[in-house]
Amino acid sequence: YAPAGGGNPYQYTRTSTGHFANPFSIGPALLWSPFFVPAHLIAKVAGADGADTGTSQLEVSLTLFASFLYAFFAALLVYALARTRYGPGPAFLGAVAAWLGGPVLSYALNQPAYPHAAAAFAAALFFWVWDRTRGQKAWTAWAQQGASVGLAMLVSPSGIVLALPVAARAATFWTRAARSSERRVRQRLTGAAPPFAAVAAALCVFAPQLLAWHSIYG
Repeated sequence: YAPAGGGNPYQYTRTSTGHFANPFSIGPALLWSPFFVPAHLIAKVAGADGADTGTSQLEVSLTLFASFLYAFFAALLVYALARTRYGPGPAFLGAVAAWLGGPVLSYALNQPAYPHAAAAFAAALFFWVWDRTRGQKAWTAWAQQGASVGLAMLVSPSGIVLALPVAARAATFWTRAARSSERRVRQRLTGAAPPFAAVAAALCVFAPQLLAWHSIYG
């Protein structure tokens, strides 16, 4: 918020912890960081205007180019998902139509500072992971589903809606475990445990947002 030329356009004030309020999710910043860090180093070495606050034109351009890449990766994931069902031709046409027919490309090009391109990538990643793992009972499959939900929530907390199919599958899994012919309680509990890997993975991936909220709002 430091730059006077628009660093705090919404006029956010400090919270009880002494930090400025920040309602925006931390996920996009984390996804953009592999682009921002080298851009910041280059800007500092080059002595670019605004490099002291991380807001030079070089840093902004290279960092927000990530939004276009994440939107592109989202389309690739949609293509990969559709190809397994319909073949390369229809899958390509469908992915391109979805990419051009919705708002994702606009956010990738016209408003790359918004989280929507990163959110599209996170959502597409979830469906890709879900499609590859939903028939598996292994802990790792549940963990992958949970981690992908956690990433979607990290980019935008509304991504929690993607937990619904995982929760529905877990409910079915637990119902079947309860009806198992195994008489020993320990064996039933062990058989019902894998879905908790999804919960643990989701919380681990979402933890940076929890830490940020705690730091900003107490």
